Amino acid sequence: MNLAKTTILNGIAVLVRIATTLSLNKVFAVAIGPTGYAVVGQFQNLITAVTALTSGALSTGVTKYTAEYGGERARQIAAWRTAFGLNLVACVVCALVLLLWREPIARRALADVGLAGAVAWLAGALFLSSISALLIAILNGLKLVSLYVTANIVGSLLTAVLAGALVYGLGLQGALIALAVSPAAALAFTGWLFFRHVGTPLRELIGRPDPTQSRLLGGFALIGLAGALLPPLSQTAARYGISTSIGLHDTGLWQALMRISDTHLMLLTTTLSVYLLPRLSEIRTRDELRHEVVQGQKFIVPLVVTTALVLWLSREWLITALLSPAFRPLADVLGLQLIGDVVKISSWIFAYTLISRAKTRAYLINEFVFALLSPALTVAGAHYGGLTGTAAAYIAVYLLYWVSVWALYTGLLKSDFPSTRPLPATDAPSAAAN
Repeated sequence: MNLAKTTILNGIAVLVRIATTLSLNKVFAVAIGPTGYAVVGQFQNLITAVTALTSGALSTGVTKYTAEYGGERARQIAAWRTAFGLNLVACVVCALVLLLWREPIARRALADVGLAGAVAWLAGALFLSSISALLIAILNGLKLVSLYVTANIVGSLLTAVLAGALVYGLGLQGALIALAVSPAAALAFTGWLFFRHVGTPLRELIGRPDPTQSRLLGGFALIGLAGALLPPLSQTAARYGISTSIGLHDTGLWQALMRISDTHLMLLTTTLSVYLLPRLSEIRTRDELRHEVVQGQKFIVPLVVTTALVLWLSREWLITALLSPAFRPLADVLGLQLIGDVVKISSWIFAYTLISRAKTRAYLINEFVFALLSPALTVAGAHYGGLTGTAAAYIAVYLLYWVSVWALYTGLLKSDFPSTRPLPATDAPSAAAN
């Protein structure tokens, strides 16, 4: 399965997700307006943070080692069983915290203690949601792309149906509940796909974690936590600073602008995780790694430039049709935001080489620095240039990020591959110590 074929197959799932996301954006924009939209963004950040502490911290490692242990089912099952055991402990802890402190969390994160019920729903659905995510990560590592696509399509449709129904029945509270429980509701279908096509009995996934796999997955848990926790925390800090500087209404506009970027890049970011992570994890030579990175840039960058141009040319119609007239000011800054999207996706190709080679220390330091830099530049941009300033800051952040991950990638080529001879398979796990 090459990058183009993976992109096409994954594109089917992404098109469904984009369609459902755009539909929900329209429903949310009409039903709850810019202010409610900002609250939805806050809750999604909370979901992302909680997920990062459970399955999200392990999924990347599960995908990497499932691919790396290809043909060695005993080692794969040991990694899966370890991930499920570690996930159970994390889910219990997170669910208790959410339940016991649901009102303070709602007051702080959602600015309304009356939304504490949505936090409780998130706690109740957490374990089922995380199991579904780990099963999907295994399908990804096994390169069962068609099954991966099918599971994601069902999840997207289920989220849209639940959110659409509940937002009209319960308003903002209903929208938040739907976002909390829809991944858990998808478990029945994802589990059926996994056990039917992978063939591993449930009993083999239950048991004591393997010490070696715990150590390896622990390194990836740190990478997963950084990748999932730092962006929402960074956005939360930026959102607070923007609201203080230019008001909650414009903060909602900024949130919508970021959602447009997320939707625009959805196909490409998921393709990177579906194709690049398993593929790069298998690579044993410098020439292979360099070839995959070059081919990725040649394929993805022209594609994102094309999609950005299409969005910019149709910006007036899209914003009005997919959101509402209240969001029309976004048309004036969308061009800058789309330039930032192009730089962002190009930089992520280099970042995935760090993840695939388990360069934990370098990745964490880099992510932490930019998690601090991003909100600082965004708030400064809002202060001096309003919404246009935030888009300009978005470009600046990812230009700096591109330079940083490119430098780390070139260093990786020298440190991991001092010659072009293949690395023995046993050398790969030791990279986690880096």
